[in-house]
Amino acid sequence: MWDVDGPTRHSPVTGIDNPIAPPLQLRGYDDGSVSGDTTLGLPYQGPPAKVHGGVSALILDHTLGIANDFAGQRGMTKELTVRYHRVAPLFEPLTVRARQVSCDGRKIHTTGEISTADGQVCVSAEGLFIDRYLPRPRAE
Repeated sequence: MWDVDGPTRHSPVTGIDNPIAPPLQLRGYDDGSVSGDTTLGLPYQGPPAKVHGGVSALILDHTLGIANDFAGQRGMTKELTVRYHRVAPLFEPLTVRARQVSCDGRKIHTTGEISTADGQVCVSAEGLFIDRYLPRPRAE
């Protein structure tokens, strides 16, 4: 089950072996950002013809994490602040973007958004991640 790409194959957002994962493939760019396009259907509905807010938060949390990995410093989500600017539509192209903004020791700050094809931001997020892989100072 964990061979090849490990647990990412089963990710609820981009896992190729997860039947409920939305159709989203993220790509990294030279400017350090990641993005992908998706069109979400009925399994992701909250209000009629709109994306469920929890689904938007899930997609953004995952995408911010991918942006951290792409930037070379990854960690676990400590805080995720999600802002809903307008409802994200179902059955219409959406773009998901994220980028790592800064790192301060083990603290990683990352931002992202989901927007419509014409560039209107539907949902934005700011995340604080904690790098659990950095060595901790030893007590003497």
